[in-house]
Amino acid sequence: MRNGQSGDVSGNDLAKTVRIFCVVAIAYYLGAEIAFLVGTLSDKIFAPFWPPNVVLFCALVLTPPRQWWIYILAVLPAHIAAELRVGMPTTQLFIAFVTNCLVAAINAYALQWLKVGSPWFGNVRNATAYVFVTAFAGPAFCAFGGAFVQILGGGSFDDYGLYWARWYASNALGSLTLGPIALICLDKIPFSIVSPVRRRIEALLIATVLALTCIVAFEELPTIATGYIPALLYLPLPMIVWSAVRFGAKGASGAIMVVSLVLIWRTLNGPSPFVVGSAEANVFAMQLFLIGLSTPILLLGSAIEETRHAEAVTREREARISVAAASSGVGLWQYEIATGAFWATDY
Repeated sequence: MRNGQSGDVSGNDLAKTVRIFCVVAIAYYLGAEIAFLVGTLSDKIFAPFWPPNVVLFCALVLTPPRQWWIYILAVLPAHIAAELRVGMPTTQLFIAFVTNCLVAAINAYALQWLKVGSPWFGNVRNATAYVFVTAFAGPAFCAFGGAFVQILGGGSFDDYGLYWARWYASNALGSLTLGPIALICLDKIPFSIVSPVRRRIEALLIATVLALTCIVAFEELPTIATGYIPALLYLPLPMIVWSAVRFGAKGASGAIMVVSLVLIWRTLNGPSPFVVGSAEANVFAMQLFLIGLSTPILLLGSAIEETRHAEAVTREREARISVAAASSGVGLWQYEIATGAFWATDY
C-alpha cells in the first residue's frame, strides 16, 4: 500500500514538473514574439524590453537552485525557435541565450540569498532589494556580456558602450514593468477574487482614467512648446500615486504597467514624446524615463503595504489584549506622551 502511494506521489510530482516545463517554455517563446513584435529595428532584435528573461527569472526565483537546470533546459528550444525565426546567426543566438540565463540566474540567486520572498512587495526591504538586484546590479553586470550580441550581429566594437546601455535598459525595464506584476499574480495562484465589487470597479476605473490621461499627455507632447513638456509628463502622476495609495504594491505595479504600455506604443508608433535622434535613441530615452519613474512608485506602493500591515497587526493585538483583560476582569490603558494618543480597554 505504501509503495503504491509513493508511486502516486512520484507520478503526480512528475506530471506537475512536466506541466511547469511546458508552461515556462511556451511563455518564454510568446515573450520573445511579443518583443519582436514591438521591436524598432528592421532585424527585430532590439526591443524596449525583453519579456523572456522575466519569464525565466520568475521560474528560477520560485524554485530551489537544484531544479534550475529543468527550466533552463525548457527555454532552450523556445529560444532557438524564436531567434531562428528572425534569422539570428548561431553564435549570436547562443551568446544571447547564455546572457539571458545569466541575468535571470543572478537575479534569482541574489534575491534568494537575501531571503526576499512572498509577499514580494509587502515591505520596503523586499522592494528595495528587488529593485537594486533586478533593475540595477544584475542587468548592469550581465550587460557586459549581452553587449556582444549586437557586436556579433555586425555592430562595431567602438559602440560597445552603447550596446551595453541598450542591453541593460531593456532588461532593467522588463524587471520593473513586468517582473512585479508577474510575481504578485503568481503569488496569488490559485486565483481567488474575494475583493468587494466596489474595489474591483474602482481598480478598473483608475486603470482606464490613467490610460486615457497617458494617451492625452503623450499624444500632445511632440506638438507643444518645449517649456510645457514637463507639465504633460507629470500629468499621469496623480493617478499613479492614487493607484499606489488605494491598492498598495498591486496598484503601483499595475499603474507602472499601464503607463509603460501606453508610452511604448506612442514611442514606437510616433510621433514620439522622446525625440532625441534616431529611433533607437528615442527608445533608449523612453526606457530611462520609465526606469526612473517605476523605481520610486514601486517603493511607495511597498511602503503603503507595509504600513497597512503594521496597522492591521496593531489592531489585532489590541483586540486580543482587550479580550484578555475583559476575561480576567482588569482594565488596561496606555498614554503616549510624544503624540498624546490614548488607548484603553473597554473594561
